[in-house]
Amino acid sequence: MIHPVMSKKSRRILFYMALALFLVLSYTTLLYAQGYKYSFASGKFIKTGSIYLKSSAGARVYLNGSYEGDTSFLGDSFTISKLLPNKYRVELSGENYSKWVKDITVSEGLVSDFRHVIILPTDETSKAQLRAEIDKIFTTPAFSPMAKISSTPVVKKKTIKPTPTSTPTFSENAPVILFSGKLLRSQDGQTKEIDSGVTGFAFSPNRNKVTWRNTNNEVWVIWLKDMDYQPHKKDGDTEKISRFGQTVNRVGWFRGDDHIVVEFKNKNASSSYQILETDTRGGVNAVDF
Repeated sequence: MIHPVMSKKSRRILFYMALALFLVLSYTTLLYAQGYKYSFASGKFIKTGSIYLKSSAGARVYLNGSYEGDTSFLGDSFTISKLLPNKYRVELSGENYSKWVKDITVSEGLVSDFRHVIILPTDETSKAQLRAEIDKIFTTPAFSPMAKISSTPVVKKKTIKPTPTSTPTFSENAPVILFSGKLLRSQDGQTKEIDSGVTGFAFSPNRNKVTWRNTNNEVWVIWLKDMDYQPHKKDGDTEKISRFGQTVNRVGWFRGDDHIVVEFKNKNASSSYQILETDTRGGVNAVDF
């Protein structure tokens, strides 16, 4: 059987179709390599974003309920890349460890960085060791420094007894003090009130932050310096981390400057604890002990 010979016009059409397909595929591949992805919702290519995670222990990583992989053996980090701008539920979990869950917003062309993830062991032996670690935090000298009060007698007449007047005294190492139920900060030669009804506070280990509790059983944080990592904070920014339905007995810092430990007193006089992250993006993770 003799096949009909393709005409010159047909060959030209076929050539241009192949060339067009090649150019489209090359363009698409180039865009994908540069971090773009086609969005059917918007009908165009959009620059993707990514999520970077670094955990305190090895963990499995899930994105919107689907398993993505395990954190690296060295460094316990994981990156989820080429994500279209959207909100994603991310979960880290390990066997006999607490879970870490966030609703993370991914923005076009940006990395959502979560490098201070803490997951903690949940077996009873580890819990006992953690309680001992926390007890040590709260018994460290001057973990929550109080205001120094200076008294100066004021005498109007010889027959009247001296009346003491109290003034807050700051130092270079204590720019924030608790004075008469008020949390005060010395800045640029001025004394500023941060909060009232304060019942205790603590500096972070590097003294870049202060956490405190108040009579409303709220736990807050103030940043004393600009932060160069996410979530970016400015000097003077304050944020309420959580409010509780029971009395907060003490607050302190847990394993660095990005997690707070809260102590509650139970009816039987025993203590229970909750560890909170100061990063409130996508919700605050809490671990109870």
